[in-house]
Amino acid sequence: MPETLVTPPDGASAAPTAALDAAHAAVQSGAVVAGLERLRDDLAAIRRAATPESWSQAVLEARRHPLCKVMHEDPFTLRCYAKPRGYPGDSVALDFVLLARENATLPPARVAQVHHFTTQGPFARALRFRRDYFARMVEEAASSARRPLQVFAAGAGHLRELAGSKALRDGRIARLVAFDNDPQSLDHVRREFIAAPIEAMQGSLRQLVEGRHQLVRMDLVYTSGILETLPHAAAQGIVKTLFGMLAPGGRLVLSNFLPGLPDAALLEIYFDWRMTLRNQGEIFALAAPLPKDQIGSWLYSENAEATIGFLTIDRRG
Repeated sequence: MPETLVTPPDGASAAPTAALDAAHAAVQSGAVVAGLERLRDDLAAIRRAATPESWSQAVLEARRHPLCKVMHEDPFTLRCYAKPRGYPGDSVALDFVLLARENATLPPARVAQVHHFTTQGPFARALRFRRDYFARMVEEAASSARRPLQVFAAGAGHLRELAGSKALRDGRIARLVAFDNDPQSLDHVRREFIAAPIEAMQGSLRQLVEGRHQLVRMDLVYTSGILETLPHAAAQGIVKTLFGMLAPGGRLVLSNFLPGLPDAALLEIYFDWRMTLRNQGEIFALAAPLPKDQIGSWLYSENAEATIGFLTIDRRG
């Protein structure tokens, strides 16, 4: 399909009309993925150039455009936008990505292509990278530890990183606390890992910071999808709390999506999913209040697409 179906927007304007019209025309003609990929780039450029006020107007315009109805035919997008559990990106929604559901169950070809676009793009790849990163991290920590691990997973969701875990199967995890504010996600964890040493703990981040959940001497603590929901001061508070859970020699791993995430504008418009994106320096800054004399080492890494970053902090032994 010729690329001229999609017209780049005027970089000086925050109005997305031309980009939306072109993408809608491409979708109607059958060039669904190509049209939406170009739209992702166009909306990202508009978002970068816009003021907060003009971007808010652009979001409203995009949601009134006929293309929005097309996007919400996709079950992943619609569930995030509808927020049946009160927030976008709940565990059921993320399973469209993390369990790699493909489009065989989606009857209309257009819906299948939109679903492919939303579940196979940069954001979806970053979600799967995060799952696999944490899975490797747990296995590596368990294989090198002198005793079975004590693990705390903050924002546990469905714990997809533990599916098929050799460390769990071999008894190298003594206790894993799956912490989440969503009781339905934790019910799923209890059913899924019925024979495993996993404690599903419901609570809010505020309760955690206030010390209502007394958890100490953890060998490994990691965060999944939490820091993006918090402003700087609150994120620093949760990082300090999580570091305080570590046993001597323990490890804290933080994750945060990066400003290079191309899907951020699409997520805000069609998923109603707003994130606090942070660059490497801003991720490091979250750990600034930690006691320096208790830190053994730091390590920052990110995926090849530079869409998600990880900061590993080891506590002195």
